[in-house]
Amino acid sequence: MGFRIRTVDFTAAQREIVREREIAQAELTIGRAAENDIHLADLAVEQHHVHVTPALGGRLRLKAMGTLGFSVDGRTTSDATIDPGEGAELRLGSSRLAFSRADDGETTITISQVDERADGKVDREGGFALASVLPGKRPVAWLGLALILLAFLAVPIWSHLNRADAAPAQGDQAVMMDASWRTGALSAAHHGLENNCAACHTQPFVAVRDDACLACHKDIADHAPQARQQNARGAPGGGDALLWQAAHAFNKPGPGACTDCHTEHEGANAPGGRMEPTREQFCADCHGALDTRLTDTALGNASDFGTNHPQFQVRLFTAAGQ
Repeated sequence: MGFRIRTVDFTAAQREIVREREIAQAELTIGRAAENDIHLADLAVEQHHVHVTPALGGRLRLKAMGTLGFSVDGRTTSDATIDPGEGAELRLGSSRLAFSRADDGETTITISQVDERADGKVDREGGFALASVLPGKRPVAWLGLALILLAFLAVPIWSHLNRADAAPAQGDQAVMMDASWRTGALSAAHHGLENNCAACHTQPFVAVRDDACLACHKDIADHAPQARQQNARGAPGGGDALLWQAAHAFNKPGPGACTDCHTEHEGANAPGGRMEPTREQFCADCHGALDTRLTDTALGNASDFGTNHPQFQVRLFTAAGQ
């Protein structure tokens, strides 16, 4: 016993193409997986959907191999017995499998795609679709191209050719050609590096690293030992942790980097002015609740320099280096 598999396809010109092959075995499997005897590339079909086995009297038993059933002659089921001599139709997704028996006694399975228009599905659902009232893709594409050319090519060219001559804008708020890309003036301490960006920005598109600062300030000690600073800050939580993850993705160092407190290119200072003072919040991040993180510290908490700061005390040094 064997099967003759006939696959019916259609070209763009609706010319029918029929391919046939023989399967010399008594059983076969149907599904989406490539190892099935009949492979149906349809997401509505399970990997292993139907198992076909011989039954009494030359009949065939169709049994579902998964959780989805199938349709036989318009009836949905998961287990059915058919007689190829009388003919039967199996529906799986968008495929129609017609069973018949040839004169030589071999079972023929003709596979074809369901014509949704002939089936009435397109007509039933067409009333709820917007395709009939919307313009086609090609007119929309040409309209979009025309709008882009008008907005980003024609209008700028027309504006450039017809604008009146005017004196360049002046003042700190003026935007003048390439000057709009400048990040701001350097402070007096770093004014000598005004034309030597690579002295601090050693890598393109990477924020200034501590190594670049320590190349000049190697004799300046840390504010406190790094391990104690880390404990004093504590682990960032909630939104702060998420913000630091985003900052690290864009190569920003910290927390605890030199540039967290000492910022340049503030712009508000005139060239050669003082560096922008460190904001109180940077101090309060550690010193606001210092005793809860550093239990061995003798320093008092200081969350605000004006309203919540320990009283200053006089220290008397009696020996050099004390």
